[in-house]
Amino acid sequence: MGLDMYLEARKSLYVGRYVDDSKGEVELKLPEELKDFEDVWHGVITIDTNYGIGYWRKANHIHNWFVEHCGDGEDTCQDMYVSQEDLEELLDVCNKVLEDHSKAPELLPTQDGFFFGSTEYDEYYFQDVEYTKKVCEAAIKMLKAQAANETYTYEIHYQASW
Repeated sequence: MGLDMYLEARKSLYVGRYVDDSKGEVELKLPEELKDFEDVWHGVITIDTNYGIGYWRKANHIHNWFVEHCGDGEDTCQDMYVSQEDLEELLDVCNKVLEDHSKAPELLPTQDGFFFGSTEYDEYYFQDVEYTKKVCEAAIKMLKAQAANETYTYEIHYQASW
């Protein structure tokens, strides 16, 4: 047992008819596996795909950040939506902690818990911060690239279990 932490990108692909002010009516084709719905379907079908984009084990300082900033301080292993702004803020915190390790207790404090692992500010702590920085950079890049696409969207979600 222990604190397992997951960051997930949820991609929603929209299939159907819609009106685009600049193009008029646009129709996106149904995938082959949904062809049987063609006669009964009205509007839009959403196809969701989930991608695991981050995983931590017992990185209680990262978990604490998500709980405080995305979970309103509530820690019940709930699913938490993470905005691009949240990721940018966490990236900024990671950069500051990596630049000056003495800021770690103030900016990214550890959190104790029965299965939460070490609360030391040691090499493992800073490895988790470095990993988190890379995950945030990649997720932000993905969200920015998606912003130009009109057929799908991404949402980022965090969830932990212990």
